Amino acid sequence: MKTRLGVLFSILLTASCLLAGATVCRRLVAWQLFLWNPSLAGTAEAISWDPKAPDFYFQLGLIRRDSPDYQDAEESIRDLQRAVALNPYRWDYLNELARSYELSGREAEALHLYRESIRLNPRSGLYRWRLGNYYLRNGRLGDALPCLKEAMALDPSYMTAAAHLLSQAGATAEDLVGICPGDTQSRLALLKTLEAGSNHPRQPIDRLWSEILAGTPAPTLSQGLFHLDYLERLGNLKRVRDNWIKLCRNSRLHDPAFEEGTNLVWNGGFELPILGRSWDWHLEQDDSYSVSLASREGIAGSTAFRVDFGGKANPEIEVLRQMVILRADEDCELVAHIRSAALTSDQGIYLQVIDSQTSEPVCESARILGTSDWQELVLRIPRSRKEPESYRVLSLLVRRDRSWKIDNRLAGTLWLDGVAIRAISAASDHTIVQN
Repeated sequence: MKTRLGVLFSILLTASCLLAGATVCRRLVAWQLFLWNPSLAGTAEAISWDPKAPDFYFQLGLIRRDSPDYQDAEESIRDLQRAVALNPYRWDYLNELARSYELSGREAEALHLYRESIRLNPRSGLYRWRLGNYYLRNGRLGDALPCLKEAMALDPSYMTAAAHLLSQAGATAEDLVGICPGDTQSRLALLKTLEAGSNHPRQPIDRLWSEILAGTPAPTLSQGLFHLDYLERLGNLKRVRDNWIKLCRNSRLHDPAFEEGTNLVWNGGFELPILGRSWDWHLEQDDSYSVSLASREGIAGSTAFRVDFGGKANPEIEVLRQMVILRADEDCELVAHIRSAALTSDQGIYLQVIDSQTSEPVCESARILGTSDWQELVLRIPRSRKEPESYRVLSLLVRRDRSWKIDNRLAGTLWLDGVAIRAISAASDHTIVQN
């Protein structure tokens, strides 16, 4: 009797193993079919091999909802409902079924599942983002704001998109500042969006910028340049200068003379790298010459700006350019030091100051040619006659005009150092002083 029971048990165990092995094999085949061909036909064939895999029904539901070739709202909902029934703890299933309910006008069921997917996965910014968008689509701005605030707290990358959507939905700048995450990148993204608009009041923008400056990490020069452009558009040139200094300090760029106001030219001694951005020096590159910051070649061993001309071209160039902010009611003086070696042709290098608004020259120096030791150029910049301007923008140029002579190719070397613009108490004619 015991022998017969043992044989029967062995037969049953073997049959169970064979059945389990067949089930595993069918599931492996189903997944392989699905991976090879996740289309409608491929997914349907995978289901025929394994009708209890929720991922297959989920895929069918998405295809029948989102694919233009197979759209069927009711079938999509049935497929997604089957996926949820097989695995009710998958928050992505719930969220996509909620979206299908919403598209079909089943608002109460959609809202319930949006909230349920958040309950199952409370650390996902995506699902709070989708719920917030659901509220916006239904005109419920007050409900959308806290959802989007929570979404951005979990994932700050939503800040720019949220600012645009909420602005279109009627949110104020104060609303946007109130839901913005506290990190510097999110605040900068919001600030850029607000400043790009034309109807946002300045008070929340100013408050947000103050919070950004006081935050950690503080914004660098490259991060804050767009704000300088905004201030310039407003005509607030003093604030442009003040914020330029703050951003440069945050980037470990210090020019004490500029910061103290004793020199209105940034990096006039060329001791800092030339960034070519905003209120820094801008370089015009050309194959006919090369530029460098030459250490120990300036006045008394300082760094000088050096230009080497190859004698191969007759360029009309602006080697250097910098925008300068001056008080409109003050006479100023431009001082620069120049040295030259074997500069050829009849058109030499000179300094020029032009009005940035009109492009009209304000003053310019004599042309530098040939070979000379360090010269001090002193030019008078008269005060503006325009009222009621308090500040104005000028451009300081180092340039050369094209020559119309036969022997017109430019060769030689030029050094520039100690460039400064200062307010003067009394106007005087410009002079050239040879050291």
